[in-house]
Amino acid sequence: MQAHGQTRGRNYTLSAKVYHAEGRRAAYTRQAGFSHLQHEQMILSYAQQHGRIKRNEAIELCRLTGDQASKLLSRLANEGKLTKSGERRGSYYTLGSNAKI
Repeated sequence: MQAHGQTRGRNYTLSAKVYHAEGRRAAYTRQAGFSHLQHEQMILSYAQQHGRIKRNEAIELCRLTGDQASKLLSRLANEGKLTKSGERRGSYYTLGSNAKI
């Protein structure tokens, strides 16, 4: 068994060795989930394609919890990759000046 994530968002899958022995390498990657870099790129791409992204869209897009999506969007805004507009439920993010897709 192999753990992925932390605290309440943690889940478990069979180890990569099990999938490798069965010749199902791609299945392991699908089960393990997406990396943080992939989540970041998916969010930036969504914001570019649709003009903006809201927290609930990031939750659905990346299959994150609300807290995980908030932290990721805040981090991207702090790095200048996204720009936050609005407050509370009305807030949304657009591409920032440091966004590289």
